[in-house]
Amino acid sequence: TTYTTTTDTYGDSGLSIAITPSADTSYLWVICSYTVQLYGNNTATKPDADIQITDGSDVELAVYRDSQNFDTSDGTNIAGSMTAYYTTGGTSEETIKLRMKARAGRAALYATSSYLNTTTLTVMEILA
Repeated sequence: TTYTTTTDTYGDSGLSIAITPSADTSYLWVICSYTVQLYGNNTATKPDADIQITDGSDVELAVYRDSQNFDTSDGTNIAGSMTAYYTTGGTSEETIKLRMKARAGRAALYATSSYLNTTTLTVMEILA
């Protein structure tokens, strides 16, 4: 489902994926393609949101910040992507999560069933 927030604290979007590296020297390449709606929510003339990729312990691997300057009754949709590339140093299962917060106004991360431009999370193992 679409994840919507008005809080300035990161929350789990519900989009996550688990992967178990086959070697402790492997790298994980994480690709996120997203569509987010920023809306003033009648409280902010500059709605603002952060989207982050984290591991299962909420350690930030990548972050995207966006803000818009418009009237409080307007909203805008923004499509983008971000990547992370790192090694876990082990062969235990690793969970990758997509999290978001709204620093001002309201932010909505679009889900598959909501719009044509959906949010996706892909993780690939790169053998060293």
